[in-house]
Amino acid sequence: MSTQHGTPASSPGIFEAAPVRPATLSTAVWGSVAVALLSLVGAILMIVKGKASIEAYLDETAGADLSGLVKDVMAEQLDEAYHRLVIKAGVAIALAVLVLIFALTARGGSMVARILLTVALVVNMCAGSGLQLGDRDVLPSGSVAIAALTPLLSLVMIVLLFLPANNRYAAARARGR
Repeated sequence: MSTQHGTPASSPGIFEAAPVRPATLSTAVWGSVAVALLSLVGAILMIVKGKASIEAYLDETAGADLSGLVKDVMAEQLDEAYHRLVIKAGVAIALAVLVLIFALTARGGSMVARILLTVALVVNMCAGSGLQLGDRDVLPSGSVAIAALTPLLSLVMIVLLFLPANNRYAAARARGR
């Protein structure tokens, strides 16, 4: 039995082309990588410029007429506040690394990888950006801007991850194995 072009009908798939990754999936993956990199930059800004930003906030709110005892207490509070800021930055860095890992694994389009990436993006929105935006008064402005931008970008990437073209691509890849 043969087809019109002389290829055997009993050997399906020999001449099938590999499925082409949809642009929506590529955009979602690289957009998620951008979210991860922005989150890393925001966390690094928190660590590098956080102490100076807290000092500026304290100087602005407390005024310049402080006695030595009050300045000593404020210095202790500054160190404690900066320590909490570094912990929040550490959480943001860890979440950014997870988003990066899951984004790169989602390139194949598997449902499991896309779900894991979605969970990582949502947790990054809540624990990464949420923790930062809670302290927006004392954070460096660049860090606040990034913390405000990444949740919006994350939501767009989550929608892109589950568009029908990506589901068809994942199904075609699964059939090809």
